[in-house]
Amino acid sequence: RQMGVYAIYRDITERKKAEEARIRSQEEAKTARNIQMNFLPKSDPIVPGYEIAGKSVPAFNVGGDYYDFIRLDEHRLAIGIGDVSGNGLAASLVMANLQATVRGQAMHDLDPAQCLERANTLLFGSTDSRTFISLFFGILDSQKDTLTYANAGQDLPMLFSAGGKSATLGKRGIALRMKQDVRYEKEEIHLNPGDRLLFYTDGIIEAMDSTKEEFGAERLRDFFDTINRGSAREIIEQIIDRVVSHAGSPVQNDDMTIVLLRRR
Repeated sequence: RQMGVYAIYRDITERKKAEEARIRSQEEAKTARNIQMNFLPKSDPIVPGYEIAGKSVPAFNVGGDYYDFIRLDEHRLAIGIGDVSGNGLAASLVMANLQATVRGQAMHDLDPAQCLERANTLLFGSTDSRTFISLFFGILDSQKDTLTYANAGQDLPMLFSAGGKSATLGKRGIALRMKQDVRYEKEEIHLNPGDRLLFYTDGIIEAMDSTKEEFGAERLRDFFDTINRGSAREIIEQIIDRVVSHAGSPVQNDDMTIVLLRRR
């Protein structure tokens, strides 16, 4: 009888600990989500001759996705999109550090490759050694109609030309914090009227349905190619809805982030 009392006591204690852990996990997830969403852009930038829109849908246990628009001067806008490894509060804090670092370097009038190199140096010793960061960073010049960019391990953006051809931009490069001294390659493209650029994080293409089939880059490319009407904001919403429809749930295991740039 006495052992039975102890067993009941242990059961009650274990259930209490489990409930406290669940509550802490929910509170941490909420804090991480608030941090991430508060640091993301509150509105889409206005750039003459262009439409630009971005959106991030956080996972329950935030995955550390990042995108940002940084106004450099009257004609130039910096665009960043990336992903911090890991999840939860730790990932959201690194994401906030990433944004501050990139913004600081962008204002020094560096080119995208130099910006990534400086950011890598600063972030290498300031975050958890197990954390790495993928980041695409580009500068749109609306006067020259060019996008100068460099890539640190981020999924390659998709370019859809007005003539109907599609391609991916550049090389992936090495993610930030993988090595202390890294050199990145600067590239540049000219944007013609009607050209569209789609930037995204892996949460978009890795969203799985009930059979574990991923949405995939090919399905994303094919679907985006069929959307010819609507604003940049409306097109982004259609893509998110399509991914959610494939997965069967609006909440995934990883954040879903997407940015669309279109020259009018």
